[in-house]
Order: sequence, then structure tokens, then C-alpha cells
Amino acid sequence: MMKNILCSLSLAFGLLLSGLVQAQTQVTFYTNMGEFVTEMSDSLSPITSGNFVDLVNQKFYDGVTFHRVIDDFVIQGGDQTGTGDGDAGYEIEDEFHEELSNVEGTLSMANSGPNTGSSQFFVNLVDNTFLDFDNSPLSSAHPVFGSVIQNFDVVKAIGEVLTDADDRPIDAVIMDSLRVTTEIGFEHEIDAGIAEIRGLRHPICGGMTAELILKNFGTEPLTSATINWQINGGNLKFIFFEGALNPGQAAVFEISSNFVLPGENTINAFTTVPNELDDEDPENDGGEISFEVNQSGIPVQFTFTGDSTNPFDNSWQLEDDEGNILRTGGPYSLTNLETSEEWCLENACYSIKVTDKGFDGMSEGGMSVVRISDGETLTEIEDLDFGSQKRFNFCTLGGLGTGELDPQEAYILDSFVDQLVQLEGLSASDASIFAVDAQGRSIALAQSGGQENMTLDVSGLAKGMYWLQVRSESQEFSFPFVIAR
Repeated sequence: MMKNILCSLSLAFGLLLSGLVQAQTQVTFYTNMGEFVTEMSDSLSPITSGNFVDLVNQKFYDGVTFHRVIDDFVIQGGDQTGTGDGDAGYEIEDEFHEELSNVEGTLSMANSGPNTGSSQFFVNLVDNTFLDFDNSPLSSAHPVFGSVIQNFDVVKAIGEVLTDADDRPIDAVIMDSLRVTTEIGFEHEIDAGIAEIRGLRHPICGGMTAELILKNFGTEPLTSATINWQINGGNLKFIFFEGALNPGQAAVFEISSNFVLPGENTINAFTTVPNELDDEDPENDGGEISFEVNQSGIPVQFTFTGDSTNPFDNSWQLEDDEGNILRTGGPYSLTNLETSEEWCLENACYSIKVTDKGFDGMSEGGMSVVRISDGETLTEIEDLDFGSQKRFNFCTLGGLGTGELDPQEAYILDSFVDQLVQLEGLSASDASIFAVDAQGRSIALAQSGGQENMTLDVSGLAKGMYWLQVRSESQEFSFPFVIAR
């Protein structure tokens, strides 16, 4: 690790001397309370900034909490244990500069004494210049290495969350991920790659949708590139980019597919022929991510609309029947903004805790959970004047349905009555139709024989969750359904 830091130091100074540095490294924080952008002080604190960026690139901070929050002082994070006692397994030396001070919005190193910095850091919510190195007699001065340059209101909102006697947030504030979004140190003129594949942090029931982040790592503008991607090593699909991405800029592309399997799946993506030339650094061309398909899950649609006057007061969290927090959201910045998420949940019972920090409920807001298979509303806010907090309990148990249909409508699961499945719109000349149980075992049901419409008798299947799979030489689609006798 120290070797990497020293290399970053040499590179930073080399670039400064050559006059190529146009911007400092920028890191975006994606948290469960919103995102904000920070800029490192690469040229003034290359060791400290380099250490932080190295940890970001290692995804060290993904899923880590802000474990210490003190309003009008700091928010502190970077400890994977969440106790305040953890570090990255090593320490770095203090690095101070007279132009860097612990003023509002700056990032600074947490430590337990001189030269004990590691992974923990804090963001100053106000001017805290008494933490500077030149204000003696401090036994633990704190080196500044960056500042917040966008969305400081998100940082301030984190600083206002409710905490316990140990300054720990009662509702966890989580850094979902930290990513370098603009960086110095470009070594090649033509260099593009997939910086991130995102959107698949939670298990899905089927119908994968994700985002590919194309980034220009080169010193020349990126005007064209081919994005290649595949699922589970299958046939490659292509996205052709044409436009203009300056050094460090990125573009987002949505991908989707119904060719997913029960259990673990893998997406692999990489770029080729940037600017119709050979890429000068193939090592950063691609990436991959694994995601889970829960074939026993129930797809539901969650919709939340914030307060019409103070949406920043509103937040929510989804908990299972043991109190484990599964998902969180809020606070929100726009009034009457409706947000919607599709969840894949186990056949069980859950609780959504809705909080209003203004203690006056949600004026003209709303929340609902709807089972996608049959459109049944499982829970919703009916009384908006609930005060500061209210729980809404619901279960996904029971009900018959089909899950979300293929957007191309190649197959339509129309109804499910008396254990008969109506299948319409078969486009394949001779497709095989199976039911797949929770253990992944395939049970043959029928051959289409060229029929477009079929009625399938599944009365012989036991109670439980299944996937209906339609397979042909050219395509394959799957839809979940439930037998609940």
C-alpha cells in the first residue's frame, strides 16, 4: 500500500511539473441519503489524498457507515467495523500544508495521535480551525486532504440525523459506494473503459436492468467507442457510442435482458476501438459484476412521494420480520417528487418505517407497496397526519400471479385459474415449456407444436414458487408464478 502511495506522489509531482494537470481528483459519495461530490487536494496533500483514492479504488468504503455524527461539528466514517476503532490495517504519516485548514466542507483525517491516520476521515460541518496543525497545544492535529464541491446540503442533512448517546446515528447512514469520477494522472491519449456496472446491489426476481458507465481515461476527447456486454458468457451485445467525452467524463447506458438464471449471474462488459483506434491501456477496458436472481422471490413495486412542503424531512426504511434493515431512502430534495423501485422479496412479512423529522406527518405525500403479479396493494399510507414516525406492516404471502411480463411481449401469461395457465402470443415455431422449482429442477410441461395459444395444466405441482420457462433455439423467457392452495 505504501508503495502505491509513493507512486501516486511521484506521478502527481511529475504531472505538475509538466503542466498537464487540469483538475484534481474528484470522488463521488453515493449514500442512502443522497450523493455529494468531493475534490481531493492532490497537489497539496498527495500522500493523504493518494491513500484515500487508493482505498476508494479498492471499494474499501462500499457499505461502510458514518458511525459518528455531531451536528454543527463533523460527520465521521471510514471504519468497516462501525465502532470507531477500525482502520485499513496500516498507518500513514501526517501531511500538513499551510493552505489547507479545517474549515466548513473540508475532508480531514481522523486519528488517535500523530502519524496514526489510516482509513477514517471526517467532513467538517462548520469551521473547525482549532483542529489545524498550527494550533497548539493539540496532541492530534488533523490533516485536510479535500473538500465537498457539490451537494453540501446532503452532508448537512447527514449531520442532522438523530443519534444516540455515543453520537451514532439511530438509523444507519450508509456509504453505498464511493467512486472516482474525475481524476488526474491520465497516461495515454486514447484510453476508454467501463468504470462501473451499477443497479444490481439487491436480488432480483427476473428481468435484469443495469447501467454501464463508459469513461474516458485518456487525455484526448473520446468521440466514439463500442461497448460489448454479455450475461453468463453468452452472446455478446453491442452499444455504439458517438459523441464527445472530455478527459475524465463519463456517460451512462442502460442495459436489460430476460436471459437470467436462478441463483448467481454475471455481467461482463468491455470497450473496444475508442476513436476507431487501438486502446492504449487495455487493462482498464472492462469490468464485471455478479448479481442474484431469487426464483422464490415475489416482485413488488414500492412508490414514495415526499411531503409537498418539506420533503427533506421524509425518509423510510424497509425491515424484515427480525428487524434487519434491507433498504432505505430519503431525505428528498424536491416537493411532490414520486420515486418508484421494484423489489424482489422473499415470501414473508415486512415493515416499512416512515419518518418525518418535522413531526407533522406528510402533507399530500404518499407511500404504497403493490404486488406486481396481481396488482394488489399490500400496504399504503392512508393517514398522512401520523406525527414523527409510523410503521406499515405487510406480507407478500399468498396470491397468484405471473411477475413482470417480457417488455417485448413475446409471451403473455394471461391468467391463472383453477391451476390452469393461459399462455398466449408464442412466436417460436416449436418451443419447450417448463416449470422450474425452487431447487432449480425443470419439470417439462408441454411442447408448443407451433401453437400460438396454449392452456397448461399445472395442478400436479406442489404449493410454492415456480418459474415458467419457454425455450426455443432462438430465445428463452422466464416468468415467476405462485401456487398457493
